[in-house]
Amino acid sequence: MRNLIYLSLIFLFLPSLYLPGGNIPVYDIIIGITFLTLLLNSKQLIKKFFLLHSYPIKYLFLYISWCIFSGLILVILNKFDILNYLYAVFILFIYNDLTWFLLPIFTVPNIISINKIKKFLLVGIYVICFYGLLVFIFNSLNINILNSIQDIINNRREDILISRNLSVFEEPGYFGGFLCINLPLIYKTVLSKFRISENIALNFFIKKTYIFLVWITIFTIKSPIWLIFCLLSTLIYFSKNIIKIIKKSIISFSTSLIILILGCIIFFNNVNINETFIVRIIKTVQNLNSMESLVIVEPSLANRFISYRARLQLLIENPITGVGYKNTEYVVKKYFYKNNLPLTQETILHITKSSSNKGQIKINGAILWDTISNTGLVGFILLYAFYISSIISLNKIIKNIEYCSERNFMEGIRMTLVSIVLFSFYDIRANFVYFWFLFGLAIAFNEYYRRYIDYWRKQ
Repeated sequence: MRNLIYLSLIFLFLPSLYLPGGNIPVYDIIIGITFLTLLLNSKQLIKKFFLLHSYPIKYLFLYISWCIFSGLILVILNKFDILNYLYAVFILFIYNDLTWFLLPIFTVPNIISINKIKKFLLVGIYVICFYGLLVFIFNSLNINILNSIQDIINNRREDILISRNLSVFEEPGYFGGFLCINLPLIYKTVLSKFRISENIALNFFIKKTYIFLVWITIFTIKSPIWLIFCLLSTLIYFSKNIIKIIKKSIISFSTSLIILILGCIIFFNNVNINETFIVRIIKTVQNLNSMESLVIVEPSLANRFISYRARLQLLIENPITGVGYKNTEYVVKKYFYKNNLPLTQETILHITKSSSNKGQIKINGAILWDTISNTGLVGFILLYAFYISSIISLNKIIKNIEYCSERNFMEGIRMTLVSIVLFSFYDIRANFVYFWFLFGLAIAFNEYYRRYIDYWRKQ
């Protein structure tokens, strides 16, 4: 049983591996087998499901009910295709997302300890960073030794991307978002006194190289916006330490700052930034006030802004119910040509392809924009109430247990959940199962806390 669960967890780090020639991710097959096996081998799991009383679960249950109810109303009003409704709500959301949410609730700490999960997640992040960096370096040197593996891991892509690091993800931006969200967890656990591996030598090596590896990976992803967000997340995480250093030694800090500024001046004077992705950041900042200019100089970012604006317009037109869970892609076409708004070539291409794709248009999304366009203000309030209450519930647990490896990990998970909420406005996918797993893990910590309280009561 434990080995099957570990097998499932491996697929948390293979999000772009799909069945050949289809739209079914392999992780959906694996989680189905695992979940069915769990239910057949333990009646207590079914009982535990019905006994879940953690108050974040209540908000999630209300959100699920709202998705089902509002979608059904839209189907009756002929605004939501019945087949799309059944697929989106019951397969994509309830099966795809909620099974991964429930997996840690059913298995942690009953079958797998918190420290084992901690080790698995941290090693998993390390491995995909290392693998992605290897692929990037080899391709930069025109060595195609890993491309056959990459074709399998990213079999939804039609080409091998050699100029940017995407590792196991479909897009480099997805990888950037994944690392940005996980930075607080990485800092909290790697910089602590607690081990990642029981092997002393391996633990030493991983801890000493982890943060360096992650940041090299972030730079090779070459995503201007996620680089900025990663820097912002890092500054916030270390803000207290930075303030202490400034207060303690203002002269040393000022000297270091001057040296840093001079170093940057020398760097930019001797390096052609037009050959680096830094120029994308500069051009983006210079053209943020004009969508027409942004479409030309930074079409990737402009395409996201266009998609988010379209989703916002759908909310304005359907404020209560939205247009139905995952239905935005089928009804957004009419908006793109309103008021002669500037469109990127990518958006135009997706609109052109929609006629041969059952009217579905591929547009960018993020948790925030997906939620408001698909499920309206009611859905937005319920989903974010679930997010926030999960963080508050976890915070109460942390405050009431002594400092230990488990608490250190919980603190890292808490900060990562906060990051998900804070960055949910940009390119963070609502159906990314890794995030659902983390929120399920936050609920699973309640079982650890219950055992912790029971233990101390017996002392």
